[in-house]
Amino acid sequence: GTSTTVTAGDVSLQAGAGIATYSQIGAGGLGADGNISGNTLLMGTGSLAVSASADYAQIGAGGGSVTGDILSTTTVNGGGDAAIDASAAATNSYAQIGAGGFDVDGDLTGGTSLITTGAITMTSGANTNTYTQIGQGGSFSEGNKVGDTSVVGQSVSATAGAGDFAYAQIGNGGTETGGFLDSNVGIINVGALGGDVTLTGGAGQGSYAQAGNGGFNGTGTFTSGSILVTAQGGGDVVLTAGAGDDAYSQIGHGGNSYLGVDFGHVGEMIQVQADHDVILTASDTGDAAHATIGHGGRLVRTLEQTADITVTAVNDLVIAGGAADNATAQIGHGGSAGDGAKRGDLFVDAGNDATLTRGTGANAYAKIGHGDQLFDGSGLGAGSGGGSGSVGGDIQLTTGQDLTLTGGMVGHIDPSIMVNHGNGGGDTFVAISRTDPTASGTGLLTADADSVLASDANGELRLYLPGRANNQMAWGTQLNGTPYWGVPTEPATLGVDEFALVQLDENGVDLGATPQHANLADLAPSSPRWQENLANQALTADTTNYSTGAGNYSLYYDTVSVVQATTGGGGAAGGAAGGGGPGTAGGGTAGGTAGGGTAGAGAAGGSAAGAAGGTGTETPTPIETGPNGEVVIDSDGNPVAFPNPGDLEPIATATGPNGEELVIYGQYVDPQGLFLERNGVVGVTPGLIDPDFIPVGPSLEDLLDDRFNDDKQQGFIRRVYNVEPLTTSFEFDYEGTSREGWSSFSVFGGPGEDTTSYILSPESDDEDLRRYLENLELQQQEMGNEAPVEGAE
Repeated sequence: GTSTTVTAGDVSLQAGAGIATYSQIGAGGLGADGNISGNTLLMGTGSLAVSASADYAQIGAGGGSVTGDILSTTTVNGGGDAAIDASAAATNSYAQIGAGGFDVDGDLTGGTSLITTGAITMTSGANTNTYTQIGQGGSFSEGNKVGDTSVVGQSVSATAGAGDFAYAQIGNGGTETGGFLDSNVGIINVGALGGDVTLTGGAGQGSYAQAGNGGFNGTGTFTSGSILVTAQGGGDVVLTAGAGDDAYSQIGHGGNSYLGVDFGHVGEMIQVQADHDVILTASDTGDAAHATIGHGGRLVRTLEQTADITVTAVNDLVIAGGAADNATAQIGHGGSAGDGAKRGDLFVDAGNDATLTRGTGANAYAKIGHGDQLFDGSGLGAGSGGGSGSVGGDIQLTTGQDLTLTGGMVGHIDPSIMVNHGNGGGDTFVAISRTDPTASGTGLLTADADSVLASDANGELRLYLPGRANNQMAWGTQLNGTPYWGVPTEPATLGVDEFALVQLDENGVDLGATPQHANLADLAPSSPRWQENLANQALTADTTNYSTGAGNYSLYYDTVSVVQATTGGGGAAGGAAGGGGPGTAGGGTAGGTAGGGTAGAGAAGGSAAGAAGGTGTETPTPIETGPNGEVVIDSDGNPVAFPNPGDLEPIATATGPNGEELVIYGQYVDPQGLFLERNGVVGVTPGLIDPDFIPVGPSLEDLLDDRFNDDKQQGFIRRVYNVEPLTTSFEFDYEGTSREGWSSFSVFGGPGEDTTSYILSPESDDEDLRRYLENLELQQQEMGNEAPVEGAE
């Protein structure tokens, strides 16, 4: 029942190399038996060194192999650098600030605080169980651990070791800590006043770095408490997974293979703030060596993971999966094949750019959202291809400039893997170029066909951009399960998936159209909407306008250039005013709704356009609908929506460039046949139309895509001209004008800077392409597949 108080300048605890040699400030000692009470207080004005060799070095009550409950708070105040070092420690030796120790048995109640003006470094060792920790617990410790943990210095660094289970942890717990009825509870505060906060996994198995309660393969009924991590003065927050298996880096409770009931509670939060960058990097060598901001971990078993998560980086946000299997990078609760309901809102902001890059390892996803994204369906339970339990919560991701997704995901559930995951609810709002959301904004939303943006199945997916030119999403980018069909070239009528704040005509004149929304970066009313949402931890839309005509998503542009006004011929009314004799030219369909008249044939109008039509505002109207009533072709001949997946029946007919009648099918997940592309151009997906039309065998489709598409996407729209019905002669114009990377069909040169035409027929004079196809034919034949190249030579 006696407290320990030490006041000094520099403080150094150095454990010796002999058997049972330890250095400790605090009640207890190696092998002590019985309950301990009394606080530990160290007041230093200089540097601090806590260095283990054998057995341990510790500031706090307890010690190695102590049995009994401990009621003690550990407080350390320093005036310089603080080093907690187990790099030279023998097996099962440790360096720790806080109550507990290796293999203690008993409840630990109190808390831990280390505050100093210098840098704080934690360095674990090369031998098994040579850990470092600021907090209560230790490897193989049993019992409840209750108390807050606070670590504040000029910078904070926790580096796991090369030995197995040589972890570095800020918080309560440790490797294989606790029993099922035990709890690891307490608020965690980590602050760097003028430098970085870095958590780095090690080379050993289970050598993790964590700011949170729990630990690898641990157990605890309740593992909770809010977590605050800040890097001020231009500092970064950097999480780097280690080279060993399960050598993860995490800000959050739990840890790989952790067993418990609840992680976090309603009202708790994880908040990460960096005055510069936030960087999460998974491992290239360690299986399940992830980098995560959120509760959970690989193969966790729990009923619920709950907390709101806020991550802000004044500069850049980087989330990168690794080359190892299950080497994931994530902001959100869950982890690869982790069980339990996952709830909480996510607010993520990068003052400059944000990049999410999927790793090359199996299931090495990169995402902002709860749950997992297991592409091979190898997970346990009924999750997103992985962990069980419902997933829900709003997501707001904002960037000052660019957002780049390379196989990355923003959302909880990947609909292509799991359509329904408990319907936990939640909208997803993504806004780029928030520092300038107007027409002059330069931020880009770039995503490839392997990328996913999603909300809850019953929620809204809203994407905010300055203009169409800022939309660099590739064909096939998954938007709530719908492959994106591409951005129209300006000027063009607003699509069914588009809303605009300002509409300009083709000459750049403001048409004065009623604003259809307000950018998230606009004032609402006293500060930008995105800031109010973040401050209130509640996602509020800028408008009620939302369309599901092209899929469950909507695009919100600040400024677009649209085709809005034309000179009409007047239709039937114009014909009557023309007064001429019977004729066929009198405006008729050409006037249509754009001129204000009706779409009559103009038979009585004569050859002169009547005056009744005048000039009007174009309002697209459907002239064809699909089998489910959706609009397929509008009055300009533009497709404005896709049919539902699996609708393979003809949905319209059209006249081709040479006057031939074409049957038009829907383009969706499984594109089939001919269809109208924007501006009325006829499109085709080779290999998926009538066999008599196939210029290249269907199984060569993927190989040709690999040759010509720099982003390796399948199912690209091909523009087709000079179509001769029931022949094998097609001239394909592969457009590359919209943006770099749209396609790379200009590799052979051609008639224009941005386009190249190929005639895939016996008349083709493209020797490079012909030789390529011949080689493909030989390869296919060698593999025993002779069918697909008939007619392609």
